[in-house]
Amino acid sequence: VTLSEILNYLDEFSTIDILPDDIFLLYDFLDADLQLAENDISVINQKAVDVTEAYSTVKTAFLVEKPLVTAFSYMFSLVQGKMSTKRKVFSTLCAAEDWLSA
Repeated sequence: VTLSEILNYLDEFSTIDILPDDIFLLYDFLDADLQLAENDISVINQKAVDVTEAYSTVKTAFLVEKPLVTAFSYMFSLVQGKMSTKRKVFSTLCAAEDWLSA
């Protein structure tokens, strides 16, 4: 997964107009191979904040396993957007789903 692929996904996400005010996202990166640089995290964060600005709550869970993917996911989860944005990294689907539904 490259920076441009993530930015393209976020552009597509921004066109969805049937979502509720509170959104809960689960990204399964268990088999992902991220081709990112450390400074890409701030670019992704800003774009994510921009495309989710209209939502009351944005709760995002990242399901990870590989060390590099885990590191990038933790870095991204630490760079919070607005107060209504929450991001967390998980190693199991059950834990991610529990957190999202809490």
